[in-house]
Amino acid sequence: MVHGGLPQRVDSIEDLAYAHSLYPTRDFLEDMLWSDPDETIEETDMSPRGAGKLFGRKVTEKVLGKLGVGVLIRGHEPCQEGFKINHNGKVLTVFSRKGPPYFNAYGAYLDMDLSDKLADASQLISRIHQF
Repeated sequence: MVHGGLPQRVDSIEDLAYAHSLYPTRDFLEDMLWSDPDETIEETDMSPRGAGKLFGRKVTEKVLGKLGVGVLIRGHEPCQEGFKINHNGKVLTVFSRKGPPYFNAYGAYLDMDLSDKLADASQLISRIHQF
């Protein structure tokens, strides 16, 4: 679980957990905080946010493979339904704010057991609560 997205240079879960001390460079932390998945690119592209990157399916597959996990769970990005799934089920975005200033119809939260082994974000749809 991260706020934004995946740094391409990540090699382990510890890289994410201790990013503030292991990778004090701005790019690594910006990727974790401000990046967003994009279905139209394969690798990365500039983000319209001005920080982080847009990351494609290949980045998701590569990094999740290195980490040995099946799904990235993130927040950070308004979703009309309060959640969305990207990259062939490998990225789940859950956004807990609804209405202004984003004008999404729903907010959502996820209630799950952290020991669950997931291969696809669609396995979590029944655990997502919209409001």
